[in-house]
Amino acid sequence: MSAFCRIVLASIAIFATPAFEALAQKDVAGSADHALVGRYEGSVATFYQAKAYDEVKLPFMPAARNEKDKTAWQSDLAGRLTSIRYEGPAGRSVLEVMRNYEAALKAKGFEIRLFCREAKECSPERSPSDFWDAARGRVGMPTTWDTTVYLLAEKQADSGKITVGILG
Repeated sequence: MSAFCRIVLASIAIFATPAFEALAQKDVAGSADHALVGRYEGSVATFYQAKAYDEVKLPFMPAARNEKDKTAWQSDLAGRLTSIRYEGPAGRSVLEVMRNYEAALKAKGFEIRLFCREAKECSPERSPSDFWDAARGRVGMPTTWDTTVYLLAEKQADSGKITVGILG
């Protein structure tokens, strides 16, 4: 791993209830979209945290039962960390939002290291909670194992490696 790494964690929650959407029309105070990741149109930032330095582990491959050591499917990352939780617009599926993020990141030169859906793809031989707990990257967010999508992307920049983990 390079000496310096930027990590961006984004968690996307999709709620289809109009009453909730009416309550959450403003971003949380002090939040900002990450310049390299942005946001899905109509989403609202409900959590934002930026740290000059932190460490986090994120899955880079599906979790396998026979791997007793979690480092076999998780990367140790350290560096500048931006964590954002968005609530997506009503009427959009998690998969639609995540496919948009995937396309946008590819267009910006990111390599998609992992894109998996649901427990059967992300944690086929292990407890799904192990995978989702790691994929959250300490950003509080509920997961629904039968609809959750995870994306991990990386890009080498002049300032070091940039890693983006998104759980939707």
